[in-house]
Amino acid sequence: MRVLRALLAFLKRDFLIEVSYRTSFVLQFLGIMFSVLIWFYISRVVAAPPTTPGLDGLDYFAYVLLGLAFFHYLSAAMMSFAGKVRNEQVTGTLEAMLVTPTSVGTIVLGSSLWDFVLTSFKVVVYLLVGRLAFGVVIHLDSLLSCLLVLALTVLAFSGIGILSAALILYLKRGDPITSLVASLSALLGGVFYPPEDMPAWLGIGSRFLPITYALHALRRALARHRGAGAVRRGAAASRAPGVPLRRAQGARRGVAGPVLGARTEGGYDPPLR
Repeated sequence: MRVLRALLAFLKRDFLIEVSYRTSFVLQFLGIMFSVLIWFYISRVVAAPPTTPGLDGLDYFAYVLLGLAFFHYLSAAMMSFAGKVRNEQVTGTLEAMLVTPTSVGTIVLGSSLWDFVLTSFKVVVYLLVGRLAFGVVIHLDSLLSCLLVLALTVLAFSGIGILSAALILYLKRGDPITSLVASLSALLGGVFYPPEDMPAWLGIGSRFLPITYALHALRRALARHRGAGAVRRGAAASRAPGVPLRRAQGARRGVAGPVLGARTEGGYDPPLR
């Protein structure tokens, strides 16, 4: 009960700080709407068919919308711990908290709790805008499975976030770990385009990123109306990135084809000049 009261106190503190800057709070959600609108028009230019390898049977806009929404959880898990520690250092409250009877684990968790709550609101806004404004179909039948996948993914990346916070305490400055992992996850994890549509030497890196398998499962559950069993099978049996796949019917060039070289059955064509 004492830990719960401490966590609620942290949550209330950060909420009051956040809403005290009302303009910044509102602009965050306006930014989400602009971001969704930008990717909607980009998807009209790309026009990748749902049969493109790696799109999981979705159109490109729905693929990016889900990837972008849940990428916020990865960012929160990795950056909130270090960001909060650095902020407490700057304001001079870190030492005062550490000398209280509250355990270090409670302080670390409580300091980042608001970021996860705010991220959850942002994800809901992403999905609502996509559904109401652009007609993206979201199925909630497998919501429990989605929450389980999401929790495991957040735990996997929270370890990196805690390591980053430790480096902040030691170095007193930013660390390169979170930026590197976040950049690799955005590039290779299937957030903006499928790793199956990349050259083998580049797409193989997505095998080592937890977000790759998490996004496969979340997209199958939320956008393709799969049950819990199908979500587990989809996450485990999804094609290994970088392995040559058959060319999609009617789509000789994939999403990344014009940039990195389009896939053919025997290898990769050079990009168009």
